[in-house]
Amino acid sequence: MAKPNQAAAVSDTPSSSPRPKPASLVVITWVLGVAYVVGLVVATTNPSLAPGVMSIALNIVLVTTALVHGLSHYRLGDLAVYYVAVLIVANVMENTSIITGFPFGHYYYTSELGPKLFNVPIMIGIIYAAAGYFAWVVAMSITRVWSRQLRGGETWIVPLVAAFCMAAWDLSMDPIKSTIQSEWVWEDGGNYFGVPIQNWFGWFLTVWIFFQIFGLWMSRRGAAGTPDSDGWTYRAGKSDWLFPILIYFAMGLQAPLGALLGSTEQVTDGAGQVWSVAVIKDSLTLVTIFTMWAYSVFAVINVVRSYRR
Repeated sequence: MAKPNQAAAVSDTPSSSPRPKPASLVVITWVLGVAYVVGLVVATTNPSLAPGVMSIALNIVLVTTALVHGLSHYRLGDLAVYYVAVLIVANVMENTSIITGFPFGHYYYTSELGPKLFNVPIMIGIIYAAAGYFAWVVAMSITRVWSRQLRGGETWIVPLVAAFCMAAWDLSMDPIKSTIQSEWVWEDGGNYFGVPIQNWFGWFLTVWIFFQIFGLWMSRRGAAGTPDSDGWTYRAGKSDWLFPILIYFAMGLQAPLGALLGSTEQVTDGAGQVWSVAVIKDSLTLVTIFTMWAYSVFAVINVVRSYRR
């Protein structure tokens, strides 16, 4: 593998800090990633398993994976800002919408996702944070921003692209989690398989806000105490960029795997509209392929091409 460009002042090539990542961190990261993917496949192909319990377990593994990968590259203070911003913004927006209908629409959470903070399960903030981290790295790869410290227009471009990556994920799974599995219920239903179109504008706004907060923070943070001004804690090898992209890709497996299994079942949304489970999963498979998986392909291409320099 060719060494990436060492000119750290220009963020168009991946970073190469002098310190390699410890082997133990590499192993832990990949074990967690494999555990998440295997668990997701098992949960999706075995609908008889309690979906709420499996969702909680999978998202605990996902956020742990994000933390381990993040701590091996970002400083603890940077990650603290990210997680605090996500938890505050997500919980404020979710609780506000449940009470007023803005920004997502009128809905409520069932008991499937465990204990709540006010009207929102604690697990929801964790889900936002975990998925958001991987969407952020995918956005960096798509925009070819390899430096941890954002510069100039990168401060606004990366959060914007990351918000689209997150919205794509919600497009690929919300009707499954709500209309089919009833982890939350849209009281008035909606034209997108029981989900109101308003939800995605609210979702995009919410995730953009906390991504933008993090982007502004990273634009004002100097490099860590390492010789290269990119400031990564350890050397960012090709696999360190590809791993988050693969996890983001795997996050979109639920609809395609469900579509492969087929179903004759029908479900009813919060407004009483009946939907075919097969139609929902087949349609969301197309959405996944041409959004999440397309973004993943673009990101992989950029990483591979950058490491050939």
